[in-house]
Amino acid sequence: MDKPPTQRDQFNNDDVKLVDALIREAVQNSLDAKSDNGSKVFIKIKILEFEEKKIPDLHEFLKKDELKKHLEASRLDGDVFNARPVRALLIEDYGTSGLTGSIDLKDENPFSDFWRCIGVSHKGGRNLGRWGLGKLVFSGVSSIRTFFGVTKQEGGHPEPLLMGQAVLLNHSIDGDRYDSHGFYSQKVEENGGLQIPVVDPQEVGRFCDFFGVERAEKNGLSILIPYLIEGVDERKLLDALINNYFFPILFEKLVVEINDKLVDSSSFYKYAKLHGGNNFSEQMISFVKEMKEIQGSSTVGLDLTSRSMREGLGGAVSSEEGDELRNKLSSGALVDLKWPVLLKNKKGEEFFTHFSIYMKKASDGGGGALFVRDAIVLTAEKKHFRGPGVFAAMVADDASISDFLGDAENPAHTTWSGTAEKVSRNWKSVSGKLREVRRAPQELYNFLFGALEHRDDNALLDLFSLEGEEKGKIAEGRGRDKTGKPASIPPPRAKSYRVSRHADGFSISGTGKHSREDGILVLKVRIAYDVLRGSPLSKFSDMDFDLRKGAIKIKPEGATCSVESANSFVIEAGASDFKVVVTGFDTNRDLFVSAMRSS
Repeated sequence: MDKPPTQRDQFNNDDVKLVDALIREAVQNSLDAKSDNGSKVFIKIKILEFEEKKIPDLHEFLKKDELKKHLEASRLDGDVFNARPVRALLIEDYGTSGLTGSIDLKDENPFSDFWRCIGVSHKGGRNLGRWGLGKLVFSGVSSIRTFFGVTKQEGGHPEPLLMGQAVLLNHSIDGDRYDSHGFYSQKVEENGGLQIPVVDPQEVGRFCDFFGVERAEKNGLSILIPYLIEGVDERKLLDALINNYFFPILFEKLVVEINDKLVDSSSFYKYAKLHGGNNFSEQMISFVKEMKEIQGSSTVGLDLTSRSMREGLGGAVSSEEGDELRNKLSSGALVDLKWPVLLKNKKGEEFFTHFSIYMKKASDGGGGALFVRDAIVLTAEKKHFRGPGVFAAMVADDASISDFLGDAENPAHTTWSGTAEKVSRNWKSVSGKLREVRRAPQELYNFLFGALEHRDDNALLDLFSLEGEEKGKIAEGRGRDKTGKPASIPPPRAKSYRVSRHADGFSISGTGKHSREDGILVLKVRIAYDVLRGSPLSKFSDMDFDLRKGAIKIKPEGATCSVESANSFVIEAGASDFKVVVTGFDTNRDLFVSAMRSS
């Protein structure tokens, strides 16, 4: 069966740059293989450049003449061996267990998965990698589509093990058909032709001495990529490291040295200023470090794990707890809470799990969002949060939620997909659970800022609620002061209603703060399905839903409702404890709800 490695395109496209994919794959593999005997993983990355006198020895290791024939038969440039300079990339990890498992039998352990499986992985639980495709990036940054690995196993084979792999195309030479994957290995016929690593200490030692591999005594994995393509340099490697793995670095789970640049928690900000673009500030770094301090302590902010989230935060959090959270946010303190999730797998098993949400005011008017599974940051997920003036983070590190989200990740580990093969095969109600996780930071922001009467008209909100008296003043400045920065968080004030999420809709209910002496409370409610870009309301179509046709049910208690258009209606409430429940919406889409007090 032909199986050309077209999956390589998933690691070099408009969304994922090849150097980013290289760093993500290398670091992810090392973090997955962290030894139980160590507290952190140390990775050394070096760019090597070969003197002319050493190139013949390099070609001997590569079996150049034979490899060249296969390159040309795969429609690749065989003249690449004449190019100068000749560079290689060496990636070595320490504090890890190496590629463990049988070396002469195909099993479901890391050694077989790494060398013998394409598009298959037996990782699960809190491991970061799942697809078994990521290693294609190693051959992808080699002009000769080749890489080598030297591993020393923890608790396994006592000597370092050497293998290599060339990832080409299915091809023919002199009428003989060849597979797309070729190996630098031993071959044992009695094992069904299974490739096994070179174990001879002299041959492995000669390889390690030539390339400067340090693997004689220390467990772990060393990857050597010869004929490194143009465009992979120290600056881009540092850029990719800083932007993709700042979280485990700042959490002191990871230290990386690129050439002579040591990046750890103490030196991070120095390198972030040079290589982080506009993504990092001292405040953001302080935010992550404060999260680490809380995770390392016995202190829990607001633990919701024993409460029902059926009606969202509005139903799970008391008014006193809500005021306390707002006071913490206003004072510049870190808000943290545990958010419960009930997961069900296809076997019918239930898992009561949770993730953490952190939020803190950004005094410089900036902010940003992080979506984190264990140590990996899903960079493309930040589009699901629009909350100016704060830093927010969703951190999923409990075993069950990490397992679920890991199955939903794309091969490049940048986003979650409800249609990913593993998550669809293993779990029930995938889309709804992903939506719950993704919008949790936004729901917390809306819950806190809605009551504080703060508004950003550019925000894409799942649920949004705002008193209407200051509509004109706030909308005119779009929630910003005269300098263009987000306005300061005002002190909390009593709020007369709240918006809460339901399975197929929402409810608007009184908080008891509006008295009869205040007169009739009139609210104008506008609804639309959320969009990734632009205003949900301006992009509304009555093909989505039409309140006038009856499919959407509006049930008031202690109030009257009158429909004005396909997506708007008016509430007139005389009772302070009124409630209006609106149901019948598409459960696969997020709602934008604007509830404004009308004069």
